[in-house]
Amino acid sequence: MKTKGFKMTTSRKEQYGITNGFNLTYKKRLVAFIDILGFSKLVLSRTNDDDVDFIANLIPDALRTHVGNSLREDLEITNISDSVILSLETSANDTDLNTLLHLSIIIGRLQHELALQGFYIRGAITVGDFYHNSSRNIIIGPPFIRAYQLETQQAIVPRVILDSEINNFYGLCNDEIMKISNSEFTNYYYKSNIIKSTDSNSKLDLNEYKLFIDYVSPIYGRYKKGFKDSQFKYLDTLLGLLKSGVEEKKYQWLGNYTLDVYNPHITSLDEKTIIYLKQLQAQLS
Repeated sequence: MKTKGFKMTTSRKEQYGITNGFNLTYKKRLVAFIDILGFSKLVLSRTNDDDVDFIANLIPDALRTHVGNSLREDLEITNISDSVILSLETSANDTDLNTLLHLSIIIGRLQHELALQGFYIRGAITVGDFYHNSSRNIIIGPPFIRAYQLETQQAIVPRVILDSEINNFYGLCNDEIMKISNSEFTNYYYKSNIIKSTDSNSKLDLNEYKLFIDYVSPIYGRYKKGFKDSQFKYLDTLLGLLKSGVEEKKYQWLGNYTLDVYNPHITSLDEKTIIYLKQLQAQLS
């Protein structure tokens, strides 16, 4: 029987008879794709299953700790082997960059925790229409593909870069993002910067992606607060990697990044730290 003037439509999932379905609704979200460098080789080689077990447990533990301090209920996290996808809902009206800073702090702290253990992260953050439901293990949308491509093609070294789409979305240039991210409040509260920028022609400059999450500054910040042992552990591990010659380009960049953070404070550093930095400089020469 036909009803005049009325046409019934059903979705393909309803036609198929899918039960317990969900509505795929895209939202504007900041999306981060991060990769634990060297983890796949460890898994494939089976030479040190204890390291694999340690990292596999450290990532969710570190994220759980930092997310536990989060006031954002819309934070979604999906962990797949050596990769982690994080996202937060955002708005172009968030010109204070609260969402970007929130996400950057969580990732930066994870980078910090892993770096102290001799493991490093490479990745990218972008923005766009995205669906992320970690309870269903579903991630769909162009930002995931974009962030993955940036991680594999543009990040290059142990850093998590910010896509230029973020500038376009919030209507802010790099200098404005830096000013907001590294304000007096964030430096007072976190004892470090959150976002770092590279100058053209500097040893840290690799391509057009100038902004990345600053994870070495927090190590120096903790040193200023009296946590010296963690800093020495970081420097000792980095020197060991440079001396080994493994993945030389990546760790040379990291060494130059570390010197870039510490050298402006050289007059206030203790003798042991200065010795480490001199050894680091000699290794990079």
